[in-house]
Formats: sequence, structure tokens, C-alpha cells
Amino acid sequence: MCYAIMLYDPESNILSIELTRGAITHAREFGNLIVHLSGAGKPVLLEILDASSLTGGLAKIDPKLWRGLSSAEVSS
Repeated sequence: MCYAIMLYDPESNILSIELTRGAITHAREFGNLIVHLSGAGKPVLLEILDASSLTGGLAKIDPKLWRGLSSAEVSS
């Protein structure tokens, strides 16, 4: 089973991708990417700062359109 929740906040221009459920104990920053890690060092959450510069203009999309799409759970 694959688990992921993706959220985009147009006000802060941050794209968050929750990879798994779990407690976050620390984070590592790599430029515009922050990787939040569990105590075992496994990635739990990714945050992409200034996301619209990487994704071709997410911030230009009307926020009303994101209401229905702001959270998606993927399973297989």
C-alpha cells in the first residue's frame, strides 16, 4: 500500500507531501526542500518552499480551485 497526502498552500507558496504517518523528530533543509524525518531517520514529510517556481505557477491558480484538490490520498 502506497500512502501520500499532498497539500498546496497558495498563501505561503509551500507544497507539502506527507509520505507516511508518524512522529517527526527533526528536519534537514536542502535549499528549497525541507525533509522532515522520524526518529529512525525515515522521511515523513517533504516541504517544497517557493513551490510555484518549480511547478510552473501554482500560485497563479485561483485558490477556489484548490479547495476540492488540496488533499489527495493515493493507495494501490
